[in-house]
Amino acid sequence: MGGNALKQYETTRLPAKEYFKLVDEFSNQFEASFGFRPILIKAYKSKESFGDADFILPSDSLPANWTDSLKEEFALTTEQYVKNSNVVSIGYNNFQIDLIVTAAEDVHASVFYFAYNDFGNLIGRIGHKLGIKIGHRGLSLVIRHKERSDHILKEIYLSKDVGEALDILGLDRDTYGNGFDTLEDIFKYVASSKYFDPEIYSLDHRSATSRVRDKKRAT
Repeated sequence: MGGNALKQYETTRLPAKEYFKLVDEFSNQFEASFGFRPILIKAYKSKESFGDADFILPSDSLPANWTDSLKEEFALTTEQYVKNSNVVSIGYNNFQIDLIVTAAEDVHASVFYFAYNDFGNLIGRIGHKLGIKIGHRGLSLVIRHKERSDHILKEIYLSKDVGEALDILGLDRDTYGNGFDTLEDIFKYVASSKYFDPEIYSLDHRSATSRVRDKKRAT
């Protein structure tokens, strides 16, 4: 994810119309080969261009040797294929496609967390303030070291239900269900939570590691 995994393969950024045409073509070819359609991560509706495409692949729908089949089906060279943990990045018509292999029970939570630009990170800050974590596996209670808050001792998963997560964060289910037209709509929605506090997004209140990471993300 992020559009730069394929450093040895020349990729391009696509305007929205070309992007949706390309991901549809890719999805059709993938479905013909593997028997199911990959789940495209949603973007806000007015997004003008894309640097990559992110898809969720339920792990129980994939054969054991699926990466070999993928390479063969899409005639991938070594420059067009990179695997990093559960994410496989491929070059498809000079465009980067990221395939995120996800356990079946985590698919809905992952689709929710990765959707709409950095939405998951934005609501994740609110969750952190409440002592909980919002991630690609759902909602969890984080037990931290009392003297080292960045050291997690244990994670207790509470729910993988998207509606429950929104309720706990003080966010409206129907508004989320309708999607977002612009990046500003996402900001307004996150700020509508009764737990919203602008200070939790300040770089001054982040660890050194987090500041480095956050400075790279314009949202």
